[in-house]
Amino acid sequence: MIQPDIPFVPAGVVIMLPDSMGPDRREDLYIDALIRAGVQVLSLLPTDDEPPPSPELAAQALISLLQADPSRIAVLGFGAGGLAAAAADYPFAARVLLYPGCASLTDVAPTDTRLLLLHGTDDPSNTPAQCAAASHQLRERGAEVTRVAYLGVGYGWDMPQIGYERATLMPIPGQAGRVLAVPQPGVAEIAASRSTHFILAAFAAAHP
Repeated sequence: MIQPDIPFVPAGVVIMLPDSMGPDRREDLYIDALIRAGVQVLSLLPTDDEPPPSPELAAQALISLLQADPSRIAVLGFGAGGLAAAAADYPFAARVLLYPGCASLTDVAPTDTRLLLLHGTDDPSNTPAQCAAASHQLRERGAEVTRVAYLGVGYGWDMPQIGYERATLMPIPGQAGRVLAVPQPGVAEIAASRSTHFILAAFAAAHP
């Protein structure tokens, strides 16, 4: 688990779920922003032989082994990890879903949750119409949903640029096919800040 270098009383813990191809450093900006805000981060990583543990089991382990406050545990996921964060059967204080495949979202997301949905308007796997419809349906069923659409942005804006490669084909969350991911560092910084503030507000609401 990643935590600040100085002694502190943590604001809470965020469980971080990678996309379907595993960790690829796009989580770094979000971890840095959370750590600066005094939030601990637990990244769930697969091994060579097994997938990562479920966020439900991770939350229970944080409570039983590290005495984490059950009301101050959030989950954040990228792509397919966002869909898994939505589907997790645990009362997280907040769920942050980054381009999770909005067409599949209403099939899995719980209704009694505080949820931040971030996507780009140029993402064919998370179209504005799909994400608006999913947000509306979840709100009608009782969820507290905040949706942010970044204009002119596609899938995986927080992918790190490697050498001269400016784009990567990634699996579409919850569906067959692939989608182009183009790094946009400025958007990634904005998204990391927005995610952090959303999570801190949820933690504060748990203990007004």
